[in-house]
Amino acid sequence: MRSKSCLNNLPGYSGRWRSHCSKVTKAMFISLLIFEIGCSTAVAQPYQPVLSGDSIRWNVLFAVCGPPFNLYMTLTGDTIVNSRKYSTISYIFDYEEYILIREDTLNGRLWYYSERKNRDMLLMDLSLEVGDVFYIHHYPDDSTAFHVDSVYFRNDRKHVRLDKARIIQCTDTDTITFIEGVGPNASFFMQEYYYKEMGSIPFYVLCMYRDGELIHVNNYYANQAYPDPCWILGNSAELINNPGSGIIIYPNPATDRLYVKIENNNDTGAVLTIVDLTGRLMATHNLVDNLSGVDISHLPAGIFICKVNIRNRVYSGRIVKMN
Repeated sequence: MRSKSCLNNLPGYSGRWRSHCSKVTKAMFISLLIFEIGCSTAVAQPYQPVLSGDSIRWNVLFAVCGPPFNLYMTLTGDTIVNSRKYSTISYIFDYEEYILIREDTLNGRLWYYSERKNRDMLLMDLSLEVGDVFYIHHYPDDSTAFHVDSVYFRNDRKHVRLDKARIIQCTDTDTITFIEGVGPNASFFMQEYYYKEMGSIPFYVLCMYRDGELIHVNNYYANQAYPDPCWILGNSAELINNPGSGIIIYPNPATDRLYVKIENNNDTGAVLTIVDLTGRLMATHNLVDNLSGVDISHLPAGIFICKVNIRNRVYSGRIVKMN
């Protein structure tokens, strides 16, 4: 004798059997749906966070067809704006400033809070796929659409690259890329400083440190075997931290003491002068040894120009003084 079945084409599929089978089918559907949701939840893992760690620092290069300028961006705390929690990122240009960033690790997104517009600006989205559109804003309220041209992994970090979105026009340094656990390689200033006429952004993340560990090094300067791809010094004069000069100033940034190393310093007439960005003289020091320590504890926090005058030549570069 054929047993009852929940298939329409079998005999006996009527009455209470129809009702019974309907309940069974619904129960099976709900069970499968719960299972699928559970599996999806288990598989969906958050991206590596950008704003996680006791100590985070980004070394950022700024250049607009001229001498490069370096600044440090440091995670300093949290704050609440419009009932939303943001991380505070401080940096020193002419003086200490800060920006506010918030993060969604599930979708790999970062937002920058624009005080001028009083709203969030999307900085990064790792959920984008090839062909998707990302908008970069520029002054005053216009925007340019860029398409994702590639998605790939490097050093176990997801990268999402935008087509034709350049960084530092005159050197054609790199293409804007979202990097998992690091942020946009065009820095957190990306949505405020896109130069439409130049088709580029003048900021470039050189390196990132988390809890004292170097976790990211840029592609452009590292591939050129630059002496220090995390710190690019330069101006219209010669470079201090350049192998040809034989002069190294460290640490940078510095707090209380600065060291000047001069290879083969047989000239007791070498002099270090420190001036602020307005050209005001802040300190002078005679460099009589190959390695000289200079007390800078009296200097306020900020950016200063160091000049080393030796053998009728002047070598200069910027340093950051921190409290």
